Amino acid sequence: MLNAPVDWLLIAICVVGYLFIMFEQSVKIGKATSALLMGVIAWIIEFSRTKFSHEEKSEIFGEHLSNIAQIIIFIVGVLTIVEVINSHDGFRFIKNYLAEKSKRKVLWIAGAFAFFLSAVLGSLTMTIVLVALISKIAENVEDRWIIGSGILLAGNAGGAFSPVGDITSTMLWIGEQLTSSRMVLDLFVPSLVCAVIALLLLQWRLKGNFPSISYEEEKISPISFAIFCLGVGAILLVPIMKGLTGLPPFMGILLGLSVIWLVTDLLHRSEEKAHLTIPRIITKLDLRGAIFFLGILLAIDALQTAGILGRLAKTLLALAPSPTWISLSTALVSAVIDNIPLTAGMMGMFPLEQFPTNHFLWQLLAYSAGVGGSILLIGSATGVAFMSMEKVPLKWYLKNISIPALLAFVAGFLTYKFFICQC
Repeated sequence: MLNAPVDWLLIAICVVGYLFIMFEQSVKIGKATSALLMGVIAWIIEFSRTKFSHEEKSEIFGEHLSNIAQIIIFIVGVLTIVEVINSHDGFRFIKNYLAEKSKRKVLWIAGAFAFFLSAVLGSLTMTIVLVALISKIAENVEDRWIIGSGILLAGNAGGAFSPVGDITSTMLWIGEQLTSSRMVLDLFVPSLVCAVIALLLLQWRLKGNFPSISYEEEKISPISFAIFCLGVGAILLVPIMKGLTGLPPFMGILLGLSVIWLVTDLLHRSEEKAHLTIPRIITKLDLRGAIFFLGILLAIDALQTAGILGRLAKTLLALAPSPTWISLSTALVSAVIDNIPLTAGMMGMFPLEQFPTNHFLWQLLAYSAGVGGSILLIGSATGVAFMSMEKVPLKWYLKNISIPALLAFVAGFLTYKFFICQC
């Protein structure tokens, strides 16, 4: 039972806030603005309760804020490292591999880069980088959309099996729902199957060769390549450091960032290269995603503290035949609803005492939330980025890509269910 009127008011605020987030383009209000306002108001309502003292409320809020801060610091650290690589032209070497005339070869090469590099540098980053490169190769709009869709599907699949590949996977890792080793071991093959099936289905829509390659082969400078390797190494160090020392992931990313900061300061001491130092690079970061994430987590934690998510979880478990069906439904819902609040809500609903670390519910959630958002384009940040960069009509995507995306997701899901988990 909900404790009216506070519980109902809290739910109403979150519903209204999320409607503003969903219809961001129509209302002309950024989703970061709506999310942050929603999160703050949710906690104001929660603090209005009289059953707890001020000290107890502050202690509960402090625990939630500590967990949120770790995730935000981690995200900002990764964003900074990726921007350092980009500022040093560290992604330039990818251009040379894409210098193919065959449209299908370009699709497969771009898809391979998207899958493997998304696992390290994040699916959103690699989607933006690769789609920008493809726009310089493919003059035909439909060719760009198809190859870009392949990048999107392969990138989201690559991000699903890695603790640093997608924000939803990172959330589950930092929240200790999943360990990095089991995430990679158990989800790599299903994710790979998903990516391969998606590319196989899309390649038949591409025929012939590109008329010309619009650029000549470029050599990446030793400094650019060194910064790329250093950045990738810094991110790969995070799960290793967590396993060896037990320190939270944000400490590992801060260690990697501090090493890169030292190296770039030593390399760029002259004023003409000051724009390549981290203090200058930080000013170019787009932190709207981190602020959106902050607002969403504040709102979800308020709902969890109120006990609303716990009651919702009991209802779901009573209605669903098994946790497998809950995870499967997550994929379909995440095709419409942003997968970040969806994952945060699921984490708040089901405690680790009920579903312990590495339970198949969490593994399927990582896969479903990461890949399911590709089915309808608007369910993930990568899809929204691709749509805005290439002006992809939602109707075109639904007609041409949604079914291959769904079939690829199902192939990976069945691979996990019958060959990995047998649940």
